[in-house]
Amino acid sequence: SQLRARTRKMAIYPYRIVNVFTQGDDPFSGNPLCVFENGESLDTARMQALALQFNLSETTFILPSARASAQVRIFTPRYEMSFAGHPTLGTAHVCRALGLATNKLTLEMPAGIIAVTATGRRWTLQANSPTWRVKCKNRDSCLRICSGLMKATSVRGRCGSTQVRSNWLCRLRANPLRGVHRRGLRS
Repeated sequence: SQLRARTRKMAIYPYRIVNVFTQGDDPFSGNPLCVFENGESLDTARMQALALQFNLSETTFILPSARASAQVRIFTPRYEMSFAGHPTLGTAHVCRALGLATNKLTLEMPAGIIAVTATGRRWTLQANSPTWRVKCKNRDSCLRICSGLMKATSVRGRCGSTQVRSNWLCRLRANPLRGVHRRGLRS
């Protein structure tokens, strides 16, 4: 009919809401997480739009991986993260429920391959060590390097330096909200 011809077919994206770090047997006491079961057909902009729509602290997308049990991308409502503990544990739980792995699995993330293990309903993870740190000879050179890193990586925010023993360490404090535009979700 005419109404059917005018309406677009809506895409269906299966997802689960899980609560991580629950207290006792109260299923609503944890930190909620949205896990999309199959993010293969979604591009980065759509993943970001879905994370904004759900407006939880994090939303994850499960993708196939040749290097691990699954690949995972983590988004806040404003930006993508390379790693975070709560979404890693919640996504591992969903991977097991989907039959992608058993009680031991690995998740491929931008931060590397993360090993995750379950004993019953309790999940633990082994995070990777940081891969780099900038050492400087003095505060001014540290701030110059830090500012250069911000320009090279499009990070916006503040940079600072900390003296540790005889070295200065560069640290970035990003402001992820700057330069982010809201986009509507259209399916």
